[in-house]
Amino acid sequence: MTVQPVYECGKIDRTTHVLSTRTSPLTAHLSRQERAVPESTPDEIEEWRPVVGYVGLYEVSSLGAVRTLPRKTANVRAGRNGRQAVRGRLLAPSGVRYLRVTLTKDGKPKGHHIHRLVLESFIGSCPAGMLARHFPSRNTKDNRLANLRWGTPEENQADRLFQGTSNRGKPNPQVEVAVAASASQRRSRLECKNGHPLDGDNLYLRPDGKPQRGCRVCRTAARHRYEQRQRGEQP
Repeated sequence: MTVQPVYECGKIDRTTHVLSTRTSPLTAHLSRQERAVPESTPDEIEEWRPVVGYVGLYEVSSLGAVRTLPRKTANVRAGRNGRQAVRGRLLAPSGVRYLRVTLTKDGKPKGHHIHRLVLESFIGSCPAGMLARHFPSRNTKDNRLANLRWGTPEENQADRLFQGTSNRGKPNPQVEVAVAASASQRRSRLECKNGHPLDGDNLYLRPDGKPQRGCRVCRTAARHRYEQRQRGEQP
């Protein structure tokens, strides 16, 4: 008997393998501000739809969860009939910036971004020249349908400016580090670590001609401290 998926909110039904929760396990750890849930609707109803291109194999929810459907697959080790039962379960996503899942069809695994699966299943295929946008929440792991939409690259850049994640008009942090290091190197060429100028009579050059400079004031003070320790005195 073929199990028909039921799209409704509720608890786990062992006979229909329906799994629906008011808060997706993928977004349960997020704060209300990160999930951008309006105050008038504190809880969202989770709706499941087939993944485009994987109908009967996988489903994706409006809260950004992906699950595999119970079915029988071909397996030469499964016995005489060569069929193996696969139980429905939630897929564990991976990824640093954007969450991904691996879906398998005809024995061929392929990785997919979850935000694109949600948009393709609930909104439709991506129009030409557009891309997926995370808005209003700037959390790229918040793959709820309410936080996703298709948009142009210009709209995506406007979202980044609005969310404060754009680097436009801001210096690269590595540039700031390089500038600070360069300034420190310049200071080291002009003065010693104690602030004495490395020029004129205070500049010490090695007699063997090696490119090493020093501060005469600091060298004299270090020699006096050494002589005091040799005499048993406190420097």
